[in-house]
Amino acid sequence: MTYDVFVSYSAADRVLADAIVHELERGGGIRCWVAPRNILPGATYSEAILAAIQGVEVMVVVVSDDANRSGHVLREVERAAAHNVSFVPLRIADIDPSPSLEYFLSCQHWLHALPPPVEAHLARLVDAVAALLALRRRPASPELDRPRHPTVRRSPARVPAPVAVFTGRTAERAEVRRQLAQFPVVTLVGPPGAGKTELARVVATDLDASTVAYVDLSALSVRSSLATTVATALGADPAATWEQTLQALGDTDAVLVLDNAETALAVDAEDFRRSLRELVNRCRCCRLLATSRERLGINGVESIVRVGPLPPPDAEDLLEALLRAHAASLTAEDREAIAQVHAVADGLPLALVVSAAWLSEVSVTTFLRQWQRSRSALLSLPGFNSPDATSSVDVSVSLSFDTLSADSRRILHALSLHPAGVSTELLGEILPGDVALVPNTAELVRKSLVEKTGAHLRVLAPIREFVRARVAKEAGPLLLAAIDAHRGHLQERLTNAYQLEGSSEWDRLAQNLANVGALVDDGLRVPTTVEPAIELVAAACLVFRATGRIQEGLDYLDKALAAVRSGSVLDGTLIEERGHLLRAGRAAARRASRLPGCARGLLQAVLPRSGSGLPAADRGRPSAHGRLRRCRRALPDRFATP
Repeated sequence: MTYDVFVSYSAADRVLADAIVHELERGGGIRCWVAPRNILPGATYSEAILAAIQGVEVMVVVVSDDANRSGHVLREVERAAAHNVSFVPLRIADIDPSPSLEYFLSCQHWLHALPPPVEAHLARLVDAVAALLALRRRPASPELDRPRHPTVRRSPARVPAPVAVFTGRTAERAEVRRQLAQFPVVTLVGPPGAGKTELARVVATDLDASTVAYVDLSALSVRSSLATTVATALGADPAATWEQTLQALGDTDAVLVLDNAETALAVDAEDFRRSLRELVNRCRCCRLLATSRERLGINGVESIVRVGPLPPPDAEDLLEALLRAHAASLTAEDREAIAQVHAVADGLPLALVVSAAWLSEVSVTTFLRQWQRSRSALLSLPGFNSPDATSSVDVSVSLSFDTLSADSRRILHALSLHPAGVSTELLGEILPGDVALVPNTAELVRKSLVEKTGAHLRVLAPIREFVRARVAKEAGPLLLAAIDAHRGHLQERLTNAYQLEGSSEWDRLAQNLANVGALVDDGLRVPTTVEPAIELVAAACLVFRATGRIQEGLDYLDKALAAVRSGSVLDGTLIEERGHLLRAGRAAARRASRLPGCARGLLQAVLPRSGSGLPAADRGRPSAHGRLRRCRRALPDRFATP
């Protein structure tokens, strides 16, 4: 493989050098060689460095006190000068170069990364290196003229398999397919636990799998997350704006499954509806299949399919299939009483799923007796003290919840703080060391309270809401532990993200930002966790910057700034982070203007097209820089940055 740039640095500046390499590669599409990352195991160190210098066109020299004293940096600069390599000296400290370095670098134009932080100046470095490479390559071949971009090609997020056994819903399934052929938006509306998500997943499997992308909105917490969530599900760059996502969709025959849309309506119903209407108007071949507890409210283009309780025959079939899956054996007496289970569960699939797990351990008679006892106890609790507030889903979950061990409850509580789910590794960091994670999570999965995919654990929205309501008074200590664990996780992994193959590490960090947002929302509501929540926002800002999710970062900063005392140390830190995000956004806008159509090209590669060419409304590309400028003008004066 050939490289464009050699990065020369002192070992003491290793973390900064990794950041420079990351910015050049991910932000500018420039191939970098840096030691020790690109030295193969077993290779001679000096020979590898000499070969790399001979193969590059530009050397970035990190000039610092340590570099002045480094013999390695001096030898690398001398060899680069001998092979006619161009220099870009980056001065990161207010010092003069040593006489030896000055001899080789005095004729070059220097970049001064001052005042700190250095990250705020890396966009200028990317621009300078790209310009210098372009000058060296003129006259260039068509291949070199082709713009490069660092976007990783991903596949659209496929629809997950149904969580539980799926039976019935034959009429609804056919009706949804019929409505999708006639309307651009079809919304499955029903109460919690009615099986809307399962029905949407099953309908999606009936469609051409290459055209379907699954968008889980349950973790949405700020308006700007919608663009990121949809872009990620489509396989595009998560940093894409809503405008870029719409341009990328263009005339694709995509079907977007928008699951748990009530969350987006709760965040900002007006903005969500406006965004979806714009998608429908601009991307006329796209269709939306949404699940929600209420209609989306996109008049004129939305068709509603009601998803209610299962009729008795279907409920009976579902329960029998679930009991077979649990290897439960029913006596003749149990079979006579099983109809009462359908009645108390109101035919809601989620209530039947949780009840079947309990029925695999006790007789039907015992189950019904405990069900009534659990319902009476639940009605005496705050938040559940009215019949309307206690559904059969709540009662079935309460029945299992009350029998859990203290450790299992603590694990379920920790999982309820993470709407996007969490890995067992991170869950172990949140919980005390004496909690037996493996057997207790196995119990929660067996009781159908938790979904497990590999090492990833997640709680369905109705169960999560029940658990959060039950443990509301105990939220403080575990919430604080979760916030601290995520902050430590971010700080620990940031360095790893700058290393070789760092893009996958950045992706993992970015996927966890939805959980970070939920923890921030919860933390800002509890007096004892306000300050840790604000510190978590500050720690996450570098991830927002590095992944290009500028507006999301600004939205989270707004939440934190609204809760912090003006003029405090934290207030100053957040305002400084806002400045870094705005500068990173302007740099990203400049790079995007040099790389038109990259998001569109990406999605054209992974989604089929229909028709011949883009609609007339999709031919313009408004300036992202202008959007940031308007956003900045709307800020209060104390947020202004130079």
